[in-house]
Amino acid sequence: MKKKQEKKASGPRTVSPKFPMNIDQDVYDVWQLYRGVGDVNKLAAFVGVSVPIIERAMNFGNAKKEATVIKITTFYQKKSESMAGKMNNILKKMSEQL
Repeated sequence: MKKKQEKKASGPRTVSPKFPMNIDQDVYDVWQLYRGVGDVNKLAAFVGVSVPIIERAMNFGNAKKEATVIKITTFYQKKSESMAGKMNNILKKMSEQL
């Protein structure tokens, strides 16, 4: 019988001595919570930096510029607001059907 894998604590998926984590753990955890498929390319366009810079921030929690961290956080703030709005619309439709 296979052993059930324990859920790992939040944090960087990959630890790298080349790219030490320098982003606040709480900020990084929120990014991972809202991270979706295709976000790296959307973030690169939104932030105005290359994909490897975004990948380093998302995978290792490492960013050289504070402005990058702020823009990524803004992107996920907007994404969370959009998701909340969609959920409110769904709940409204469901309550109207009752």
